[in-house]
Amino acid sequence: MQNVSFLREVFLNAEENVSLVVLNQQQTESALDFTIKRILIEEGVSLIYVSLTKTAEEVLQWVPQLKKKNIFIIDAFSSKSERFFKEDLIEYVDTPSNLTGIQIGIEEGFSVLPGKKVVIIDSLGALSSYNDKKTFGKFIYTFSNKIKLSDNTMFLFSAKDSLDVWGLSLAKQFCDKIYDFSGLYVTNIEVSKKSH
Repeated sequence: MQNVSFLREVFLNAEENVSLVVLNQQQTESALDFTIKRILIEEGVSLIYVSLTKTAEEVLQWVPQLKKKNIFIIDAFSSKSERFFKEDLIEYVDTPSNLTGIQIGIEEGFSVLPGKKVVIIDSLGALSSYNDKKTFGKFIYTFSNKIKLSDNTMFLFSAKDSLDVWGLSLAKQFCDKIYDFSGLYVTNIEVSKKSH
């Protein structure tokens, strides 16, 4: 796992904003794990997670047991044969190109979860590759406005190489904060004492 302590900066001014977080491929999984735990444990708000890169079951592995009632997952990654998990707080969408299904899932998450909400879309690159530019742009525009008007928070994650220049530029237009950590490479360094 990568050290992603640099993400603390993202949370300093995240409340009631739409933030774009650009990472490199090596940072993505650790960053999502860190973000889920930070939102559910430290921030204490409800989480709507749109998964385009992992199954709902894989996402739930990152969630502390006591906080599973505070996360609603829209799983647009699992194939129909992988959908063993029947849970009230998981909405399966057949494909990332089904933006209507994703939108309905997000709306359902807003209605069933208590209090303030944070929405995470885990891969803008996957979302843009399954949808044409116009549809992708409308979706990002619609949800960034909805989040701002409802005083909630949204994080859009993207691996730098997975989103083309046009898609990245479009996403930046609708975000309040943009964080590009893709050039960072941080690893844990252990220093051991030398015995004499």
